[in-house]
Amino acid sequence: MKTANVIERVRQRREFASTEEAEEVTAATLEALGRVVPADDARNVAVELPPELAQRLRAPEDRDSTDSVDEFLAYVHDNASVREAGVEWKVNGVFDVLEETVGDEFADVQAQLPDEYDRLR
Repeated sequence: MKTANVIERVRQRREFASTEEAEEVTAATLEALGRVVPADDARNVAVELPPELAQRLRAPEDRDSTDSVDEFLAYVHDNASVREAGVEWKVNGVFDVLEETVGDEFADVQAQLPDEYDRLR
């Protein structure tokens, strides 16, 4: 699957104002996931994604697996052009498309996140 196809699915899922907004939210969501999931799980998801998106899942040096869901959403808000009031809805759309695109690997990642992340499913 190509990056453009994934982004278009995300854009349509949550009726983003533009493709650019869908790209920014998708990238920030993947980066935030890279901060909170174990590196092995991130790699398992990344191999199912186009390379441009997969690289966003790389864990940063300052990886903090203790990010709360509010910190996760704040990271996406701070790194994408999306209103704070709509960030959870938009991230949920990215999660939906990742689950459809990646399947069981993403479901495994979601299962390992703290219960407070359930609201993003």
